[in-house]
Order: sequence, then C-alpha cells, then structure tokens
Amino acid sequence: MCNLSKLYLGVSGNYEAMEKALFGDAARAKSHVGGMVVMIECPQSRRRPMLTIRREQMAVFAKLAFTRFERRMMDHVGRYFPRQCEFIGKQNVSHAVQFAIERAYSRGHDSSRGICLYLSLAFLLGSFFDEDPQYPWAAHTPADPGGADPEAKIERVYDKAMAYFDAVHGESNEHLIRALVRVRRAEPAALPNFTAREPETKVHDFLSEYFPLKASRQQEAAGELLSHTISAWERARLTEPPDAAILLLHGFLLGIGFDRDPQFPWITEILAQPSSQRGERLFRRSVEFLEAVLR
Repeated sequence: MCNLSKLYLGVSGNYEAMEKALFGDAARAKSHVGGMVVMIECPQSRRRPMLTIRREQMAVFAKLAFTRFERRMMDHVGRYFPRQCEFIGKQNVSHAVQFAIERAYSRGHDSSRGICLYLSLAFLLGSFFDEDPQYPWAAHTPADPGGADPEAKIERVYDKAMAYFDAVHGESNEHLIRALVRVRRAEPAALPNFTAREPETKVHDFLSEYFPLKASRQQEAAGELLSHTISAWERARLTEPPDAAILLLHGFLLGIGFDRDPQFPWITEILAQPSSQRGERLFRRSVEFLEAVLR
C-alpha cells in the first residue's frame, strides 16, 4: 500500500514533497507532468495500477492530515507545558504550535519525531531558539550534503538543551526560581539606561545581578543580545529610559524575538499600544507569566 504517514509534508504547498511521501520516488518523476492532473504509479503494487489524483484533492488530504498532526502536537505541549499553555490560552497555543511546525519544516525536519523535538525546544527556549546567540549549540546551519540528517541534529540539540537546563536552571528549576525572585524585586523605573554603544561588560554585569549562573555561561553573547534588544526597542518606539533594560531582561529570560514570538502574545499587544508606561506594564505582566509557569 502507498504510505500516507507523512502527508502533512504538503502543508506549505510543497506538492513534490507530498507526492513523494504519498507514493514514493515514482511520484517525483512524474510530478511535473500535465497541469492540475498528475498521473502517478504506485511502486509497491505488482500490477502497477494507475492513479489519477488532482492537486486540489492533494491539498485537501494534506490539510486534513496536517490538522490531525497539529492536534497531536497540541496535545504534546498541553501535556508537557500545561501552565504555559493555560496562561496564553488555546488559540495562542495553536498559533505557537503552527509557527514552530512551519519553522521546523523550513529547517528540513520532515519526520514527526524531528518536528516534535523542535517544537519542544521552541517552548523551552523561545520560538527563535536556533537564531539566539545565547544558545550557539542550537544554531541552525544549512544541511551539508552527506552530513547528518536533520533528525539526528535536532536530537543532539535536544540532548544539549537538557544538559544546559540541569546545569543552569537546576534539576528542579531552583536556580531559575531564585532568578525570578530577584527580577520580581526589581523596580522598573530604577533600571539603568542602555544604548547601542554600551560595553558588553555593562550588559553582562546587569544580567548577572538577576541570573548570575546563566550570565556566566554566555558572556560572549552579551553584545548580540543588546543588539537584538535595541532593535526591539526601536520597533516598539519606546521612549522611557528604563525601557531598553526591561527588553534586555526579556531577551535574556524569554529568548530573542520575544516581541514577535506567538508564545508571548501579551508582549505584542502591550508594545502595540500608544502608552508611555508600556515598558513597566510589560515588565509586570511578564513577571506574572514566569510566576505562573514556575509555581
């Protein structure tokens, strides 16, 4: 029988990949023949029956299969990240899952296991974890011919992430909880001002006040983290002196791209509002999120 197990590959309109997943290599050879109707030979059959399937039908099949796969991934994050999912709500969880699946697929992950591992890392480290200078061991690199397959790569990244969490967050999140206590005690209005020209030592010293163990593990990322912070500050057009420091803490604790990450919808909402107190409101709401996740 033809293999339907990877039908979700066609979700982004990649019909060639979907045809290959559905019918094997024989489909790929014929996928460019004739407009909307594709004649495909199923290679597993002795009689080699001819099957006519329209691309519109393939799109419907792909959508149905992807919906089932997405539900499985929704169940996965609901099981392993229940407090995070409860805080942001089902609709936002769905957006975050879809976003992670699309990014995983764009990185070459076409197996359910590879995508699931990528999704888990996104919920652990932030949706842009493979672009985050804080986690160089997770950086995305284009696949090299003859190199390790994407699933083997993401498994290694996941193993490194687990070792990182044990060392930095603590086996019971004890180090992360202490960091949250320090952040909660901070007074947003009293935070220092940061500009794009600040020395990396100032960034490192500031972050060390809140999460010294993590800051000590990524000193070389301070400059890049500040650069991403200033970009987010400029996009939001914030004006209060402490705002850059507030965003710097967000990037440090939630990952770069936090202002565009579907896992943190309140950040996008608050930054889009015309208010001079956006930075402080953002700080308070994000502390509520961390408390809810770590309670």
